[in-house]
Amino acid sequence: MMRSELNKEKLFLITSALYVVIVILSNMTGGKLVPSPFSDSLVPSSLFLYPFTYFIAGLVAEIWGGKKARFLVFLGFGMAILMHALALFLIALPVHPAGEHFQDSLKTLFSFNGLSLTASLASFIVSQLLDVKIFLSLKKKTMGNKLWLRINGATIASQIIDSFLINFILFWGMMGWSFLEVFEIFISAVLLKTLFSFLLTPIFYVATYYSKRSPLLN
Repeated sequence: MMRSELNKEKLFLITSALYVVIVILSNMTGGKLVPSPFSDSLVPSSLFLYPFTYFIAGLVAEIWGGKKARFLVFLGFGMAILMHALALFLIALPVHPAGEHFQDSLKTLFSFNGLSLTASLASFIVSQLLDVKIFLSLKKKTMGNKLWLRINGATIASQIIDSFLINFILFWGMMGWSFLEVFEIFISAVLLKTLFSFLLTPIFYVATYYSKRSPLLN
């Protein structure tokens, strides 16, 4: 294998690890609700981290292609399920009296996460695969031009779907919150994710420029 190909595979491995860490951490911390910066409503704290997954998936689709981007999505999906399964296994082990406080903390974290996991993973797999599909479709239609369009077009469209699914499945369907409350959270989430998409666009340009011109990767 040529040195450039080896470096590119190493970069993909690092990128995949970062993606999986963000997916898992977003699932673990989604239960913390924080004030919305746009209204008197609230949003999950994970919204300040989760948009980076769309950035990474788009970057992989741009540099490595759709096959590896979809692999990345399924990898994140599988690792999130594995994390939760392993956590439940560890919680089920007998507890020494000295560790009861920590056991209660784990139960609190993963009992809520068990409720949110179904909603978050359903919205995750649908929206992330849609993101990759729209990104590649826009790339084909624009013949590889207008990078800003496929970045923001794919990210914003897929994250609207993600926000709708996660909020209405979890807060409205599972937790019984009112439609108005959930709709306010949905709007705040979409605005926040859209802002992140625009802010990350220049970084996307720098990353793709470097990947196409670096002697280490070509």
